[in-house]
Amino acid sequence: MKLQITDYKKKFDSQLLDLFYDYVFNDRDEFEYSRPNSWIYRYEFFDSPIIKIAKFKNKIVGTFGIIPTNSSINGKIFKGGYFVDNCISPDYIDQYNNIMSELIKSSIKDAIKHNFKFIIGWDYLKNYKKYNNFYSKLGFICHPNINWFAGGFEYYKESPKIWRGKRKVYWKTLFHILTYYNKYKMRFNVKEINGVSIELACRDDLDEIADFINENHPAESFHCYYSYGDLEKIWDSLGIRCLAAKKDNEILGVVTFFVSTWTGLMYGKPTGDDWEEFKTIIPDEFVISKTWINTDLPMLMIRFLLDFDKKFNIDSNTHGFVTPLFDRKIDWKRKTYKKWGFVEAKVDYGVYLVKSLNGFKINNDGRWSIPPRSIVVPHPDWIE
Repeated sequence: MKLQITDYKKKFDSQLLDLFYDYVFNDRDEFEYSRPNSWIYRYEFFDSPIIKIAKFKNKIVGTFGIIPTNSSINGKIFKGGYFVDNCISPDYIDQYNNIMSELIKSSIKDAIKHNFKFIIGWDYLKNYKKYNNFYSKLGFICHPNINWFAGGFEYYKESPKIWRGKRKVYWKTLFHILTYYNKYKMRFNVKEINGVSIELACRDDLDEIADFINENHPAESFHCYYSYGDLEKIWDSLGIRCLAAKKDNEILGVVTFFVSTWTGLMYGKPTGDDWEEFKTIIPDEFVISKTWINTDLPMLMIRFLLDFDKKFNIDSNTHGFVTPLFDRKIDWKRKTYKKWGFVEAKVDYGVYLVKSLNGFKINNDGRWSIPPRSIVVPHPDWIE
């Protein structure tokens, strides 16, 4: 199979969007994020992203992209990239190893030129199990137990307009059960903490918030590092917003978040003509001061996020539906979400895959984090 590996061109965009949906919904009925603006949108706000496209007989058969980042790894700052869009056309899935190998090798050549020390990305556990020998041969290591959670079903009553699919009765029943389960969990309210306020942060607060995240991040072994101006950039381009908990003008905790669009299951699939999207709030960074982790503050901040529209008189059109992703070894996060009735579905279990570059070595121990904005695509149109 003789492949042509090329860089992105605007004329490819509609074909790339079709390829993305064909791949992510191939043999999958569950929810998956959608891309309502364009295929290239997720890359447009980053300096020098790497995008590789595989063509066979003038047909696009695969993609692999890298978004630049700076990360704190065991307390030191390194330049690297988050890989995304590792997709293969279902028509050529039997050639996965060959196509993806050529894409990754070409991408790594560019990454080395940019002096990246690593590339890292998230994938479903089932995909990793299917291709783990392939990734191991390319030098990737696996950091497991990076799973999606979902909560806020109590509020989510208006969608979809039409229930679709062969198993719609099953899914309707399941979602009604989850709704009642969330109602039960939400009865156990958390009292506000004396002297602590939770506010929707302003843009002028972001450099202080960046310092707080860098100094208190719970994924101490591997997490995004924020230089001054980084949060402002994603605030403007991706619609990232932030809740900040303060006492006596000192930050005690932050939750940065964005809105993303999804489809699948009873909403239909973009691979057909009959489908619709829904929106969900995605926590991007959830960081609590180490001295406040064992208080009710984490619970209180997520309750504010679940009640976001009502608390701040804003129409995010998410109906309080919240879906975080994180390393489940961060115990206080897992316990916080579980107490509010969030569910952890097996179909959404995942892993981080990381590859060292330029002779750099990464220790796989500890707790890791990739901000979900670098896994799914933010939808900033909810910001007025």
